[in-house]
Amino acid sequence: MCALLLLASLLRLGWPDISEFKSDEAHIARVAYDLATGRSIPLQGTGTAIGLPKSPLSVYLYALPSLLWRNPLWLTWFTAALNVLAVALCWWFGRRYWGPGGAGCAALLLATNPWAIHFSRKIWEPNLLPLFVLAWAATGASVFTEGRRWPLVLHLILLSASIQLHYSALTLIPVTALFLISHRSRLGRGYLVAGLALATALAIPFLLYLSAPSSRTRWGNALQLPSTLRFEVQSLRFWWVMASGGEIHALAGPAAYQEFLRTLPPLGAVPKILGALAVAGLCICLWRGRQQGEDRGGTAALLVASWGLAPLVLFAWQPFPVHLHYYVISMPAQCLAAGSAVACLGHRIRPTLRRGLFMVVLWLGVAQAGVWLALLSFMGTHATPGGFGMPLGLQMRAAQRAVAAGVPVTVVSLGDDPAFGDWPAVFDVLLDSLPHRLVDGSRAAVFAAQPSVILATPGTSTALRLYSQAGLSQAGERIAARTDEEPFHILHLNGGEHPPLVPASGPSQLANGVEIVGHAENTAIVPGQPLNWVIAWRVRQVPIDRHTTYHLFNHLLDARGERWSQADGPTLATEAWTEGDLVVQAFEMMVPAEAGPAPFHMRVGMYTYPGLQAQPVLDETGQPIAEAVLLGPLVQTD
Repeated sequence: MCALLLLASLLRLGWPDISEFKSDEAHIARVAYDLATGRSIPLQGTGTAIGLPKSPLSVYLYALPSLLWRNPLWLTWFTAALNVLAVALCWWFGRRYWGPGGAGCAALLLATNPWAIHFSRKIWEPNLLPLFVLAWAATGASVFTEGRRWPLVLHLILLSASIQLHYSALTLIPVTALFLISHRSRLGRGYLVAGLALATALAIPFLLYLSAPSSRTRWGNALQLPSTLRFEVQSLRFWWVMASGGEIHALAGPAAYQEFLRTLPPLGAVPKILGALAVAGLCICLWRGRQQGEDRGGTAALLVASWGLAPLVLFAWQPFPVHLHYYVISMPAQCLAAGSAVACLGHRIRPTLRRGLFMVVLWLGVAQAGVWLALLSFMGTHATPGGFGMPLGLQMRAAQRAVAAGVPVTVVSLGDDPAFGDWPAVFDVLLDSLPHRLVDGSRAAVFAAQPSVILATPGTSTALRLYSQAGLSQAGERIAARTDEEPFHILHLNGGEHPPLVPASGPSQLANGVEIVGHAENTAIVPGQPLNWVIAWRVRQVPIDRHTTYHLFNHLLDARGERWSQADGPTLATEAWTEGDLVVQAFEMMVPAEAGPAPFHMRVGMYTYPGLQAQPVLDETGQPIAEAVLLGPLVQTD
């Protein structure tokens, strides 16, 4: 057991910098940090793929390590540690009902299953399930196989906790219900009532959330089921993948998995053998449960078989698409069933052959662990688009380099809302306690009036081009990512830099505190060609309402004032505005071939969105004098 736990710990706790940390993980960490620091007490967790909210129980659990250290690595280790304990509990369960040989095989297969390792190495609600469902099974076996009554209270509490961690645990309700009915004569009514009451009490925060009218509406919208159920073939495939540890190369992504497979010896038979062993074990468990009736081992075997097969059966016929992580709940049962099969076969063969059988299982486990370690090394050094996300260690390194200067950090990324973008969510957590702001680098570059650091993530070529035009490309550093992956860029601003601009003539102060500064030099109009329009505006006064959203409008006018093209788009999020900021935004619009006559001007202004309230131009006394600022004339090129 000690050797197995050391192996499980190495595979789960080792190399934590090569772990996924994207928006899902960042959202959980954010809410856990807020709870640990007293910023908020959530009554709901993150959302699901179909729009249903989750219970906040997982957030409460992740808040515990956050009390000691607000660092995603710490939360990742917390997840891994709980899964190491799950391997220990798997061994205990197998030892109690299958014997030492079956226990060792079950724990080995759970410790080395590549998908079990992957799902234990990142912050996510389903990844907490193995320990809880194993504890649910252990307390259930104590009640239904050994006749003890008090574990029934824990069994029902653990069932409630598992469901609150992830809705896939709803598949355990029929299993518990069937065993309660079949063993009702031996159950203490008081323990049953106490268990149900405490299980309900555990869900009180989420029940309070569900009692709100807005929550009921949200649930009603999400649960608008299709009129008919359909057979979901993916359920069979995902169940098999989880049991066998197969298709783990999918984490390398569709563009790189072939390259990864070429680094491995031919091990294609290993997942097939392990999957067949799990299927055989479930069949044996069903047979033992039927043949041995009230026998202790037979009842435990029937519990494991019901637990392992319930997700397969219930997810095969349902209205929603299924996902691989729904079957994390069945993985410990599959490993226990495989251990039962090995133990059953071991009792029927000679000792010499028995040792050979255990050596084969050991080799299968070692082979799976080797595949995982090879994949971990590959994912840590090669780009895996469409598969494993950029490792947490690389993102933390970029954040650490950005904050080393001791000045505020501006994160320039794809998107600026942590609720909807990976990079904003990630760096909002990594820079949690440090002064920072988020800017959408796909449309803007910010030049602060005070010294600051720009942390530009991959995919922000527009902002990097604008910074380069200001002469900052040579003043920064590149934080290398994996092979064939864009690097991070760290730029140091002293304050006041900006690209060459043609200043606006005349009044340009808007009612919301913004001044239209000007546009980029060498802006040429070419009829029939797209126009790359760059405009600069400065925050003279931060608006009182930091939640109002503003959009810029840009109207291309000819000499007669006729509009020939238009480009609108959002500005920076108002909560990120700082007095003195110069914001340079890029737009693209098509200039019709018949546009004219010259000279051309650009009519520029702002309005609230979605309220569409115009922000007029003000004179020196603060009185409105125009609806927009006129920039130009612009040069026309044939």
